[in-house]
Amino acid sequence: MALSYRVVSLLKLLTSRALCACRLLLLPLLLVACAHGGAAALVLSLVSLAAVLHKAQDLLLYFPEQPASSRLYVALPTGVPFESVSIRTRDGVRLSALFLPGPGPGPPSATLLYFHGNAGNLGHRLPNALLMALNLKVSVLLLDYRGYGRSEGTPGEAGLYADAAAALAYARGRPDVDSSRIIAFGRSLGGAVAVHLASQHPGCLAALLLENTFTSIPNMASALCPGLPLGRLPRFCFRNIFSSADTIGRCSEPTLFVSGEADTLVPPAMMRRLWELSPARLKRLATFTDGTHNGTWQCRGYFMALRTFLDEAVGPGTTASPEATGISNSGHTVV
Repeated sequence: MALSYRVVSLLKLLTSRALCACRLLLLPLLLVACAHGGAAALVLSLVSLAAVLHKAQDLLLYFPEQPASSRLYVALPTGVPFESVSIRTRDGVRLSALFLPGPGPGPPSATLLYFHGNAGNLGHRLPNALLMALNLKVSVLLLDYRGYGRSEGTPGEAGLYADAAAALAYARGRPDVDSSRIIAFGRSLGGAVAVHLASQHPGCLAALLLENTFTSIPNMASALCPGLPLGRLPRFCFRNIFSSADTIGRCSEPTLFVSGEADTLVPPAMMRRLWELSPARLKRLATFTDGTHNGTWQCRGYFMALRTFLDEAVGPGTTASPEATGISNSGHTVV
């Protein structure tokens, strides 16, 4: 197992170095091809250009610096107990996270691992995370991926998967966390991270909550650029795949799919497709008529839907707080 991990890591390193070399040689190769011609120079130029475009895909997916100063300032909770924690991944990256303990005394409550979307930092999710802790009576571990907020490193698909695994290991090692009642929540990109985590750690999660996430990055590329044949490209053309449609079949945990029908970024049909592909014996699809991509949690009935599902999946008593006030009206259905 250790040997195979080292081989894969070495292959990834060699591939990365080769792509870097291609990017650095792009301009000289283009000049040689233009000045002297030659099939070899032209082919190498095309390969280098492909390497540049391949690397540029990260710029279209990860936005750790939006809004401005997101890498410099991370908001912290006020008026509530919290713990700033540092989590070390298997590959040595230090991640920044917040632990919000569940309300009230007694035995450890369920713990929710919160995986956010592709922009900003964990501080931008605090209002939502605090309401989850209050309404669902859970502790919340809110993580910034590598390259986000005050976490080290650079974001990438394999890296985000490693970050999620490190967060799970950290939560399971805390004495105030019941390791049999850990829930993974993911919104948008975080949903793909949560699905992969569940697929790689069977039996370690009590439930899975997915909100406005996608089936895969290639499918998203086709949806966002319908005039281009991106869906027909082979997968090696994509630097990031995040194919939840492939991995959801290995997730048997009770799963709630939360879909905002007014989501203009991720087509709601993708959430329905993931719900259909899920093999979980207990699975629910909660749809919110006015739910937007990042604002579905503000719809009336949102926390009730999560609370009802978790009572069924994790057991009664986990969630027993009244619905928060000040939430907008929105019709919703659960199937």
